[in-house]
Amino acid sequence: MRHLTIFATDVIKGPLFQDLKEQGHTVKIWDRLKHGTITQDDIVENAKECDVIISMLSNKFDAQTLEKLPKLKLISQYAVGFNNIDIDYCRKNNIAVTNTPNVLTKATAELAMALMLCSARKIEAARQNVINKEWQTWEPAGFIGKSLFDLKHGIIGAGRIGTQFAKMCKGAFNQEILYTGPSKKDQIENECNATYVDLQTLLKESDIISIHCPYSQSTHELLGHDAFKLMKKDLILINTARGEIINENAMYDFFKNNEEAQAGLDVVCNEPLSSNSPLRELSNIFILPHIGSANDVARSDMAKLIFDNIQSFANNEDLKTSV
Repeated sequence: MRHLTIFATDVIKGPLFQDLKEQGHTVKIWDRLKHGTITQDDIVENAKECDVIISMLSNKFDAQTLEKLPKLKLISQYAVGFNNIDIDYCRKNNIAVTNTPNVLTKATAELAMALMLCSARKIEAARQNVINKEWQTWEPAGFIGKSLFDLKHGIIGAGRIGTQFAKMCKGAFNQEILYTGPSKKDQIENECNATYVDLQTLLKESDIISIHCPYSQSTHELLGHDAFKLMKKDLILINTARGEIINENAMYDFFKNNEEAQAGLDVVCNEPLSSNSPLRELSNIFILPHIGSANDVARSDMAKLIFDNIQSFANNEDLKTSV
């Protein structure tokens, strides 16, 4: 087994780094709490002698950065998505890339459910009422939300996460499931009695729309001004996929002009959300700081995949989750 030099761009809780060291690897870790958010220059300076980088979705590995890392042979991404990495450059230069699929399906679906509930039942507004000491009495007309039972729910992207979320919504709220994507999917149809429709039909008919598709050139700003024009004025919109799938200007206009509509977002186009983002102005858009995989089981399983991929690489074995 080869002993590797590894650079991790952020701290990962649990035994991962110690386990790698016990295998004889050298591990350098960027501590964001001590040193601040890592920059491109920091990545190059710390990883220029490394064989492996353990990367986060927030790190940018474009050709300009990668060409400054001549010894790099493996990027092990602590996420499912990998649109932050120039995959073409990596393939041309024999840099392997792995990610952490499958293990965060349930965690992300859980969070989509939480966003849907918070949006429908106006949880944030009610919570702020208590925090601001405005709760004076029971209000018969206060914080009236929307029942989630028997609604029509449009799933954009019926992969692992979309199908899991559809099953939860069907089971908990008897929602009618529509879905769209490049092709029909047997699992969501068999398990949720879901109906395959085109995107326009889904946008027009759905009471709830949730986004679970991968981000790519074909899904960039999939929901733009024309798409929002088709949506119901009291829509609930959930996005746990990628912010860039939605045109944020179009989304802002829609929710500003339709106060009964609600959005629950775990992702935005530019993360972290800028302090002057107009999305902050709207009380009917509920935003979380990209915590879809943040439960104990998912993060532990993600770290285990990182370890397994690095060990496979060190032993010249097939990688577990090669991109």
